[in-house]
Amino acid sequence: MKKILFLSNQLANNFDSGGILYIDIIKEYGEENFTFISVKEPIKMKFFNFNHTQVINQYSFTIPRNNNFLKILTKLPLFQLLYVCYNMARFRNEICNLIVKEKFDAILAPLRGEVLVILPSILKKTKLPLIAMVEDTVEAEIIKFDILYKIKKKSYYNLLSSARSLGVAGESMQEYFKTDFDLESTILRPPHKSFSNSFPKELDKIFNIFFAGNAYAERELRVFIDALEKFSEATDLRVCFYIASHQSFSTNSTNLEINNLGWISQIKLNEYTDKCHMAYLPYRSELRFKHQMKYAFPGKAGFYISNNLPVFFHGPSYSSFNVFLKNHPVGISCDSLQSDDVLSKLNKFVKSASFYLNCQRECQKAFNEVFSKENFEQSVRKFLDVN
Repeated sequence: MKKILFLSNQLANNFDSGGILYIDIIKEYGEENFTFISVKEPIKMKFFNFNHTQVINQYSFTIPRNNNFLKILTKLPLFQLLYVCYNMARFRNEICNLIVKEKFDAILAPLRGEVLVILPSILKKTKLPLIAMVEDTVEAEIIKFDILYKIKKKSYYNLLSSARSLGVAGESMQEYFKTDFDLESTILRPPHKSFSNSFPKELDKIFNIFFAGNAYAERELRVFIDALEKFSEATDLRVCFYIASHQSFSTNSTNLEINNLGWISQIKLNEYTDKCHMAYLPYRSELRFKHQMKYAFPGKAGFYISNNLPVFFHGPSYSSFNVFLKNHPVGISCDSLQSDDVLSKLNKFVKSASFYLNCQRECQKAFNEVFSKENFEQSVRKFLDVN
């Protein structure tokens, strides 16, 4: 076993699927083998999932969310860049010296955020091998054209080629790195302990649809609700849409029931998955998000599939999840923003009992081949046990 520094933007937490993935990786390899430094945004230690003594420090390279004065100054040109660069210059030597003192065998780091700003200096100083994880390509950080993004992008592509081991989110990204950069990689996705006990499910009187996560693809979600309204008016089924998100949605239809659950824990989510028949999974269709949608992989997919929820994927044809669907037909894909097209796809779930059952069987198969704990264990060993 190695002694590994986990250098991250935030300490490992279960705020989102990315954080949950790192928690799973650390626990699988053995949490006693890790020590932690974060560089972007400190969290309260009550949200940290491991021994607090393993944390060297939390730094704050970016403007704190609770500092309204500094937030106002971000409107000034280059202020964000100067703030990050000032903190990097301020803490760089301290961080490097702390790492050297601990005598680590390797550094595990996600190639995102402010990690990209400080990591090249750390590797130059310590000469430690890099174990890198790419959940989203750096292009996902494009908000506007700025110097800070250019710095991160240059660092990202340099670090890719220097990584001793590379972890990726899914098949599309793995193929992209192999084809364009001749880089081998290991797919790592959050594992699940077991497949749902609710198998098989049948559509009888009630049709419950489930969505959990941030409503980034709001345009797609609203089109889907429009289609559900039309669907609910033309069916004898009682249609309910459960939404677990920070954002709430509504309907004027008396035939469609929308239940806004709010942002709830994964344990709480399980109370709803057993009674739902399908999961809704949207991806953004805007061209400026094409690179991200093409190569990232939706973190909630494994959660849906492991809970025997056939997936209604709603996003552009080039999306990474469509590549997954070719090998694991766990549901339906729809790339249209016309509610009538979405309605047509919905009808396929409901009107063909054999299709719906086969989607559930494919969910079970995908769990065994992709999302099981045994599969994850093998991937983690391959990812971290490098010379």
